[in-house]
Amino acid sequence: MDIAFVGTDLHGWQYQPGLPTVQGLLDNTLAHLGHNGPRIVGCSRTDAGVHAASFTAHLDTGLERPSETILEGLNAKLPPSIRVLSVSRVLPEFHARFSATGKTYGYHVCRGRILSPFLEPFAWRWSGKLDYEAMKESAAIIEGEHDFASFTTACGRERNTLLTVDECFLEENRGMLVFTVSGRSFLHKMVRRVVGALMAVGRGRLNPEETAVLLEGYREEPNLVCVPAKGLMLRKVSYPPPFDQSPAHPVQHFPIQP
Repeated sequence: MDIAFVGTDLHGWQYQPGLPTVQGLLDNTLAHLGHNGPRIVGCSRTDAGVHAASFTAHLDTGLERPSETILEGLNAKLPPSIRVLSVSRVLPEFHARFSATGKTYGYHVCRGRILSPFLEPFAWRWSGKLDYEAMKESAAIIEGEHDFASFTTACGRERNTLLTVDECFLEENRGMLVFTVSGRSFLHKMVRRVVGALMAVGRGRLNPEETAVLLEGYREEPNLVCVPAKGLMLRKVSYPPPFDQSPAHPVQHFPIQP
């Protein structure tokens, strides 16, 4: 399944008792359609408040209904903040998380005087001077294989913190500053701390040389700011052939940039 969701009122992907999560709401809806097997499996664990324009999940099920019927049934019962974009049969060895070869995140910071109410749920509002050249230099340093232990939480450091960031860059368009970060996998809150570090560089609280030192392993200081979840969106999940399927029908997405 290809899924999109607005995370404002959701507590992330993973099921939590008594709280609205994407996985929990999908599981409940699938049960209404007759599925009584294992939970749906997602490509990533998004945090509370994080959005997704393209999120992939898989389900091992005995449902014999046509894919189009499952698609319509899910969207008829899910809240409007979650939409299933496509449903398709896949090879048994496909896994939404482990088959993925890359994920691309976007983080949006409004730099204009006025933020449209239609964009407000998807952007962090921040004013003040920023040194874009220093930020771009630091973003280039973040690309490649590094130890990202300083860019995650204590639980994130329980995993292997040596990861590769394929792309890290920023662009500004009509008052919207957009960070793009791509890689195969990420640690807990890693993208939001990468953006926090780049914002600190822009404000002069961190420099590119200090950014490089942070990529050598865990440092208690400086404690990198984790920017708010509302500005983060999972844009794309990549899969190798034959798993790189596109949604069966074109989907109209609300533009994040004005």
